[in-house]
Amino acid sequence: AFVVGDVTALAWMSVTAVAMVINAKRFQGQARLFWSLMASGFMLWVINQGLWTWYEVLLRKPIPDPFIGDVILFVHLVPFMAAVALRPHRRRDEHKLYFSTLSFLMLLLWWVFLYAFIIFPDEYISMNVEAYSRSYDLLYLTENLLLLAVLGSASVRAQKGWRRVYWNLFLASSLYTLGSESMNAAITRGQYYSGSLYDIPFLASISWFLWATLVARAPGQDFEPVPA
Repeated sequence: AFVVGDVTALAWMSVTAVAMVINAKRFQGQARLFWSLMASGFMLWVINQGLWTWYEVLLRKPIPDPFIGDVILFVHLVPFMAAVALRPHRRRDEHKLYFSTLSFLMLLLWWVFLYAFIIFPDEYISMNVEAYSRSYDLLYLTENLLLLAVLGSASVRAQKGWRRVYWNLFLASSLYTLGSESMNAAITRGQYYSGSLYDIPFLASISWFLWATLVARAPGQDFEPVPA
């Protein structure tokens, strides 16, 4: 079961990442930057899942603790937040686009700092698994909830095609957040294994991310940014 669960998740996530890259090539300006950031976040997610699959399927070993993939998983949400904060549904000049890139770097540094300050000491110095797992789960939940907040705000404010994309991304992220919390709780109880029922919301959320990506290609959609 764990082989099917790991490989299926890796394949489905890779397909979604490729679909986002294709979207980035199809669009121009702010929309291209939006999908590039989304694709970057998903590629980090693919790397995390690839490492998980490497250990469980190829090496036939349990996931090490601490696991470098946890850092990658934590960081992968930052490009998502930066993409939505870019507000591609609003028209901006080139100067503000450069400023948005700077804002992404500042956002990335902020979350890396939080990880290093709150989680890293217990994870890699004192090796206190219980303490760092608790801190990680709480900070990761906070990160997911902030992503939902910016997606919800964008969904309400946007119009036309962008509203459909935002709403689908919001629903996909909501499903992932719920599934992630359930999965983390099962891991804490020692009840989780790859391919279990806890993976169903996770795989469903990946499918919804793919659907949100494909929605942007639907004929007749208007993604022209409106004046800010």
